[in-house]
Amino acid sequence: MQFRLEPYLPSIVIITAFIAAVLAILYFYSPLKSIINIKYWRLLLLTKLISITIITLCLLNPYFIKKRPDYQRNKIIFLFDSSKSMDTRDCDEQSRIKLVKNKIFNPDSSFYKKVLSKISQPNLYVFAGNDSHRIELDSSFDTLSGKSDIDTILLEQLKGAETPSAVVLISDGLDNVNLPLSEAVNSYNDRKVPIHCIAIGDSRKFPDLSVEWVLSPDKAVRAKEFVMSLKVLRNSLSVDSAELVVYNADKQIKKQIVKFEKNEFEKIIELKQTNFFASYQIYKAEIKADFDERIISNNVDYTSVEIINPDTFKVLYFSGNLDWNYKYMANFSRAEKKLSIDAVILTGPTQWYYFGFDDTKLPMGLPPLDRIAEYDCIILDLNSVHLLRKKNKEALKSYVENRGGGLLLTGFMNESDADIQKLLPFKFSPSSLGMFVSEKIILLPTAIFFQLEQSALSDYSERIFLPGATQSLYKIKKSDLKPGAKASAYFKSQDSILIASHKYANGKVAYINIPETWNWVMSKSDGKDMHSAFWSKIISWAASSTLNRLELKPEKAKFEIGKETKFWADVLTDNYITDDNAKVTATLHYPNGKVINSEFFLDPKISGRYISNLIIDQSGEYLITLEADSSGEKLNVKRNFMATESSTESLPLPMAETELKSLAVSTGGEYWHWTDIDKIEEIPLHENNLYNEEKIYWSSTWLFLIAVLLLILPDWYLRRRIGLK
Repeated sequence: MQFRLEPYLPSIVIITAFIAAVLAILYFYSPLKSIINIKYWRLLLLTKLISITIITLCLLNPYFIKKRPDYQRNKIIFLFDSSKSMDTRDCDEQSRIKLVKNKIFNPDSSFYKKVLSKISQPNLYVFAGNDSHRIELDSSFDTLSGKSDIDTILLEQLKGAETPSAVVLISDGLDNVNLPLSEAVNSYNDRKVPIHCIAIGDSRKFPDLSVEWVLSPDKAVRAKEFVMSLKVLRNSLSVDSAELVVYNADKQIKKQIVKFEKNEFEKIIELKQTNFFASYQIYKAEIKADFDERIISNNVDYTSVEIINPDTFKVLYFSGNLDWNYKYMANFSRAEKKLSIDAVILTGPTQWYYFGFDDTKLPMGLPPLDRIAEYDCIILDLNSVHLLRKKNKEALKSYVENRGGGLLLTGFMNESDADIQKLLPFKFSPSSLGMFVSEKIILLPTAIFFQLEQSALSDYSERIFLPGATQSLYKIKKSDLKPGAKASAYFKSQDSILIASHKYANGKVAYINIPETWNWVMSKSDGKDMHSAFWSKIISWAASSTLNRLELKPEKAKFEIGKETKFWADVLTDNYITDDNAKVTATLHYPNGKVINSEFFLDPKISGRYISNLIIDQSGEYLITLEADSSGEKLNVKRNFMATESSTESLPLPMAETELKSLAVSTGGEYWHWTDIDKIEEIPLHENNLYNEEKIYWSSTWLFLIAVLLLILPDWYLRRRIGLK
């Protein structure tokens, strides 16, 4: 700040007048020494001289020159760090990135009014990794992926045609690339460009909890136990426990308090799971702290397991009579590598035939629930219903309803049974039993035979027939089917359903209204193959998990952000045939609330499969909602998944205060902590840059006027005290 004069009269005149006034005062006030107290005389003389001095200063009209940076002619670059570490909540309970928005970009903030608003076209850039892009004052931005590379970003600013006059770095100073921040110092000093640093964050280390899956199989066999494990970590001994909750889809499957031992920083938690449904399963682990964490993005982790059907289906055959149906089915299972049939069959008043059982654990009748739960499918001849006790029937119901097992019913009941009637796919009536003339059986493209092309279905229909000239069957009409039940085979001319099935809770039940299918083996040369194929299809359907008409599969449950991610959807018609004419759309909900819509397109290689590639560019939890229009019917499915960044950006690291201070001091810049943002009046520039000069006149300042008043009052007071006018 410089001092200058702008006199109202020539300076020589003012100075001459000042000297003359001083001499005159000395001349006229000297005689007064003899009549007033010497102390008062001196004070009076001093006040007169001060008054004359003030009048002289007013005539000289002094002023200060204040140099202010010319923001219009100087290029000032503002660099805003938007890497993931800026999500850390350590700025008065708000995240670092939110503080930048409130304290700098908010039009009501002091920094905005004093600095940003005075620049017509400010050079504002947000950066993450080694990439930056320009934004406007009213732009909205969030944290981006990439490891912070501050020194590279700083050096990039010097490559333009116009060298900046100053750079303002607004960051937490966390540089996660090998080169130190000081790498840019020499280049900035050579060009005399200061780097001003506004530090965002807390330099103190704070406690944090995190969770991550460390073991989960890519695939697991349905109904077989598999092991998963996850790791709970703490970074401070001040954290002694945490609550762990694990979900499978939306269902909570585990909840426990994790306690850390002394000097233990991580805990491995093992989880044993058994899933009875073949499908794509997503597991979510969440850790809950009893204190306010600064980073919560690492409190959740996802993994996925594809539950697949077993290579070999295990079947239990239960009957009250050892007949040819079982014998031929047993022969067929020995030749079929993917099928294993155990049997419990009554052969006498108290004699039982067992196959596949340990001699020390032979059941008397139908085995209990814990034993039948080991089987993928149960074939139950209705002639054995009278052998079932109440607990056996409850076990069967639980096996289908909860375990999701498949139940195939054959034969006839001698009398009505309410518990079994609940499981049947049709309304049972003993009086519906009647005689039918043998004819060809028509197979329908339902879920049981969904893998067969129409030509194959027609071929089977030509070859499969009702054994014998006439047969006793239940006459089941379409109107007899329970809601949701479907017919898979029927007599066209005699209007009777031969195979009826339905989904029962989590399992499946079918009634096979075709007796003595073993006759097919004896009737034709290809009868054996026909018999095997027929039962293979039915058992595979019953033993497998229920097919979903719309199945959505991301490649996994956790992705790395910044990469294109493949999603695919399989669509089936209401007859469980692959649908190549569906319209499939998806709505993707981002962690920050952003929503985008996309369309899935038919895969040219796989029938009924639709694919789409989506860009995952934010870390956090996502929700994707898929909708398929299949012949006018709307199908929906939802999936949650997670995206993470494999860098230290997601760790709860304190602000790098020392590095930012060193960077500012080394380049001649200023360092401000975020708590001092409101005190920033301007952005200092190097003395060689362009400044605007502002004149500040003494006479226009209220301090000068107060000083004049205070110095004149003593003269008035003394004159009155002495008695002078």
